[in-house]
Amino acid sequence: MLERLKEFRKQYELSSLDQLWLMIDTDRWPEEALSDVARQAKEQQFRLAISNPCFEIWLWCHFQPLPDGTVTCRQVKQNLRTFLGGYNSSHFDPQPFLERVAHACQEARKRPVPAGERWPHQVGTQVYLVMEEILQWLAPHPAATGQGAERTTTPAGSGPGLPGPGRRSR
Repeated sequence: MLERLKEFRKQYELSSLDQLWLMIDTDRWPEEALSDVARQAKEQQFRLAISNPCFEIWLWCHFQPLPDGTVTCRQVKQNLRTFLGGYNSSHFDPQPFLERVAHACQEARKRPVPAGERWPHQVGTQVYLVMEEILQWLAPHPAATGQGAERTTTPAGSGPGLPGPGRRSR
C-alpha cells in the first residue's frame, strides 16, 4: 500500500501543500508490521491515521463516547448494527454519519495517542486527524469571500483541476 501512495505522488506531481494519508486498523496487523509501516510512512512523509481495533470505532464516535477497556471489531460492528438498526461494511451508507463528523472528532480527540507513541494502543482512532484537515479546507476562506487569492482543490486520485479536498493551488 505504501508503494501505491508513492506511485500516486509521482503520477500527480503533488505540491508541498498536499497530504497523503494512510488509514489502517490494528486488528489485522501484528505490532511489528505496524511499527514498520509507521516508520516507512514517516520516511516518505505520509500521514498516518490508525484505528484500534478497526475503522468502525471512528463510526462509533459519531454517536457515543469511546468505550473503556478493550473491544473487538466484531463488538464494534454489532454495536453499530444495534445503534443504527443495521450496518454492513461492504455496503457502507455515509448518510447517518455526515451531520455528526464534528461530534465524532470531539469524541475521538478525548483519547489522544500518548506522546512518543505512533498509534492508539487502547481503543481509539486517529481518523479525526484526516477529517479535521478536510473540514479545514471545506470551511469558508478569504477566496470564497473575494478577500484573497482564488484557491482550487482536487481530490486525491481525481487528477488536476477537479474540485475536492486533496489538492490545492493558489
